[in-house]
Amino acid sequence: MLINLFIAIALFIKLCVVLNSRERYETAMRLEEPDRIPILNWNAWCANLIGVKTSEIHQKAETWVKAQLTSLEKFDTDCLMGLSDAALEAQAMGAIAKIPEWNIPYSEPIVRNAEDVDKLEVPDPKKDGRLPVALKAVEILSKEAKGKIYVSGNACAPFTMAGILIGAEQLAYSLVKDLDFVKKCMDFSLRHAKVWIKAQVDAGADQIITWDPFGSGDLFSVKHYKELVLPYAKKISEIIKRFGGKYAHHYHICGDTNDRLSEIGEVGASIVSLDEKDDMNLVKKTLGVKTCLAGNVKTNTLLMGTPEQVELDTRECVKKAARGGGYVIWPGCDVPLDSPVKNVEAMVKVGREHTYPICFH
Repeated sequence: MLINLFIAIALFIKLCVVLNSRERYETAMRLEEPDRIPILNWNAWCANLIGVKTSEIHQKAETWVKAQLTSLEKFDTDCLMGLSDAALEAQAMGAIAKIPEWNIPYSEPIVRNAEDVDKLEVPDPKKDGRLPVALKAVEILSKEAKGKIYVSGNACAPFTMAGILIGAEQLAYSLVKDLDFVKKCMDFSLRHAKVWIKAQVDAGADQIITWDPFGSGDLFSVKHYKELVLPYAKKISEIIKRFGGKYAHHYHICGDTNDRLSEIGEVGASIVSLDEKDDMNLVKKTLGVKTCLAGNVKTNTLLMGTPEQVELDTRECVKKAARGGGYVIWPGCDVPLDSPVKNVEAMVKVGREHTYPICFH
């Protein structure tokens, strides 16, 4: 009887505790139960909230920050995002960036052979391309966060950075015909990442998201992931944690990765975000015992569905992945640019409502 009373008192105290965003997020990354499910902020979609074109937020730190802080105020999210896009780092290396008015920036390949890699120089984060813009955004966000909410910087994982520099078709060809060329490009990408990551941590980033869409099972085999992608992903994770600490690495990988979940667990990240193509039951069983999980909310539903459908999709992710803690609400990839605000509100609503201990039916 006395034991039951103590349990009831402990549960009551837990229900009364309200954590700040940093505490909530770190509790989830410890694979424990916070007061409610954490929610990460969005990237370029936030331009919708301040009425500007995406070309504006990708070229001016203050505009990116305004979009992030507006989203934070509206949705009460638990992690602010630094400026990122598919062309940011390649542009600093000499690639020509295409920055559409309403789309994500991209660049054309600039490396065709090993000799081209030798000509590349590691960019200076304070001088080259738009890296200074992204660095300034991290600095401002860090000051605004005041240590109470995580600020995430960004870096391409080495395999994906190689793919951007080489091009997807040439990368696929080179994996068969010239693996040394691919590794040389990845070695350069890793050298760059070390400099770029340290600059962001020094500027105030609490966490670095490494984007690795080229590591997807939709593009390359699990054999390539094990032998090539994973060793470099582990190296960059070690670099990030050396500069930023235990919870400093967030690893994101797109597409179907059901065949490489165990390997992803070896990367060493404190949080891994995954695409909607993954079976979240399998993910929780295989990967969730090692690392905090995020993502999996269907982007197509966010873009074309109703708020009710988004809510159902998000609840399904919660049901499969949030038991016992260690889950953070986020889409399978970034929120599609034309997604209605009401749909994002529906996704957030689920996170705000799910306080621990969660009752599953």
